[in-house]
Amino acid sequence: MRDLKKSLRLSAIAALLLSAAFQFTACSDDDNTPKIDITGTTVATPQKNLSSKGVFVLNEGAMGTNKSSLDYFDYTNGNYYLNLFPTINPDVTLGLGDTGNDIQVYKGKVYAVMNGSNLVEVMSAKTGKHVASIDIPACRFITFDGNYAYVSSYADPTDKTSETTKGSVYKVNLNTNSVESTVTVGYQPEGVAFANGKVFVANSGGYMYPNYEHSVNVIDPQTMQVEKTIDAGLNLGKVALGNDGNLYVISTGNYSTVSSKIYVVNTETAALSDSIDTRVSAIATAGDNLYIIGVEYKAPTYEATNSYSLYNTKTKELSAAGFITDGTDSRIVMPYAVAVNPDTKEIFVADAKDYKTPGALYCYSADGKLQWSATTGLIPGHMAFTTTQLKGLK
Repeated sequence: MRDLKKSLRLSAIAALLLSAAFQFTACSDDDNTPKIDITGTTVATPQKNLSSKGVFVLNEGAMGTNKSSLDYFDYTNGNYYLNLFPTINPDVTLGLGDTGNDIQVYKGKVYAVMNGSNLVEVMSAKTGKHVASIDIPACRFITFDGNYAYVSSYADPTDKTSETTKGSVYKVNLNTNSVESTVTVGYQPEGVAFANGKVFVANSGGYMYPNYEHSVNVIDPQTMQVEKTIDAGLNLGKVALGNDGNLYVISTGNYSTVSSKIYVVNTETAALSDSIDTRVSAIATAGDNLYIIGVEYKAPTYEATNSYSLYNTKTKELSAAGFITDGTDSRIVMPYAVAVNPDTKEIFVADAKDYKTPGALYCYSADGKLQWSATTGLIPGHMAFTTTQLKGLK
């Protein structure tokens, strides 16, 4: 009888252990990842052995319509997927948000800066699922260091005087997804980058025509105080950190008598070190190269002129040929953004077309030959490569 009870107890323990093991397996990330009920369009040959698994494309959508969308190109199957967010996150009733202005992938999370919704949407890079929303008014761009993010914003919590309000940089704790502190910077700050232990933010003064801003603020991230202000060109915008440690800053000019230009900031000395005279509206860096899209508008007609330049940051030479070498740049109506895959050196150019109909994404080889193209959402403006496989795709 004693042996029978012992046997029953052992059987019960074994059953419990088996049940626990089953539950643990069932709750693993891979098995629990929901299938994404969206069929992608095959646009490229699958590449399964790359460090880069895909690229997220943030479509801005028309301002005020709450119709930003998130697309994804999957290197492992060669498919392009449109508007993933509402399918993956049906319980987020307001969707992704309004007027997406920046997207970055950091430590397994996707951070989408939703300017019109006054928040940063945080998603899992593995599943695309909503993780958190961080409330930041008039947010613009985001950068990271350690367990913190730094977000530029047109708003200043200490000054409520509308158009004359200076902007801010918000310091966000990524462990709690909450704002820890802010610092007042210049008017209408745009691009932001972390380099050499400092936060650099470019101020545009975009609401102050014709008296645009012309400064880059240097912030101590520990004290969240502006340590230095660097005088640069008019109407500063997007920035890109080069392999050489320099920060490349777009100056849009005044759309009339002052042309666009790139200013170079030495992040070690926190001082202006050079400038590049070329038409510019968007930039990206990879290796020793700076990839430059130039869309310039001239008063009084404001008709656009497009260009695609390549600048070597080591030799300081601007290539006359540019980075598109097969003549297919004629297909691009309104080049709106550029990004370079750090793994393959493929060049991605986003085309906003007429800002009213779906855009396009063009992928070029490292030597400037068109590899493939895909239809995107409305106004594709921002891209971020990921080394994490997005699960559940068909």
